[in-house]
Amino acid sequence: MLAGVPLTGVRPIDGTLTRDAVDPDIGRAFQTAHSLFVEIGVVDECASVEHDVNVLDLLMPESAAVYVMDRAYLDFERLFALHEAGAFFVTRAKSNADLRLAYSAPNDRTRGIGCDQIVALSGFYSRKRYPRHVRRIRFKSPQSGKNLIFLTNLFGPPPMTKREL
Repeated sequence: MLAGVPLTGVRPIDGTLTRDAVDPDIGRAFQTAHSLFVEIGVVDECASVEHDVNVLDLLMPESAAVYVMDRAYLDFERLFALHEAGAFFVTRAKSNADLRLAYSAPNDRTRGIGCDQIVALSGFYSRKRYPRHVRRIRFKSPQSGKNLIFLTNLFGPPPMTKREL
């Protein structure tokens, strides 16, 4: 279920996500999310020529919904709007994200969790646009061997649950 709408019966749309930046380990989730947005009329199928983050302006966030997004959606002002609406997000961190460590929780490296940390945004504008702490989870994909770094405002579930989203 994504954004409170069941994913059963959602058809993938060929060619909507052709970006090279989409990692194969999580690409299916983004393809499904984009297909869902087209199915329920949030975004037009042709909207993929615009920047992906603009979809967040069209979305009416639902309380307690979890939105899974790629790095293209790393706009802290829009993410804070989701947070203020009571929704949760899971997104990939950009390599140049300016973050300051606030707390580091014990992690389970046997399950691929490299770190589970609470961080604050350090950049001047980033901190103004998202004044709260976020959770950073580093996960090593067993399929590709890549390290994936996720940011989320979801503090409750263990890190493996977020990776599975």
